[in-house]
Order: sequence, then structure tokens, then C-alpha cells
Amino acid sequence: IASADTYIFPILSSICPMLAALLGSHLMNVRADLGGLRAWQLLVFALLGAAFNSVSHNLYFQYSGIAQSWLTGLFPMFAGDLVGMLIVLYAASALLRSISSRSTHLNP
Repeated sequence: IASADTYIFPILSSICPMLAALLGSHLMNVRADLGGLRAWQLLVFALLGAAFNSVSHNLYFQYSGIAQSWLTGLFPMFAGDLVGMLIVLYAASALLRSISSRSTHLNP
């Protein structure tokens, strides 16, 4: 029989970034096609995603008895999530810019 953690972790891991992206898109008036995103906007998305994810997971860890305090793992998880999201977001941005510039050069 699966424990509640088997279901809670994936739910938190998917809902929190989605909520952060929705909030960030709303606050910064990001276009639906994500065109024209600036570096600072990617940073805001990463900060929101790391904050939502680390706070929700650590609150769950405390209330489920996994951790004594929700603050115990907050900073390490926040830092890891932030660095990971920045790497992925900036790498994806660079890849999309590269693809876009190649298609512009091929189709003058």
C-alpha cells in the first residue's frame, strides 16, 4: 500500500510551479506565447517557483512529521530549486533564441 507521500510529493511538485508561473505571468503581463521575455523576468519566474516549491514542501514535511520545523530545510531547498530553475530557464531561452535566429537566417 502506498503512503500518502507517494501522492503528495508529485502533487506539490507539479501544482506549485504551475501556480508560480500563473502568478508571474499575471504580475508581469507576459504574452501567452512567452515572446519577448527578458532575463529579469526569467529570474522572477525562478524566484517564485523556488519559493512556492520550497515553502509548500517544507510545510508538508513539518506537518507529516518528517521534519521538526518547516524552516529546517527551507533555505537549502530554495537555493537548490532556484539554481536548478535558473539553469533550465536560461538554457531553454538560449536554445530558443538560437533556433529563432537560425530560422531567420534560413528564411530571409
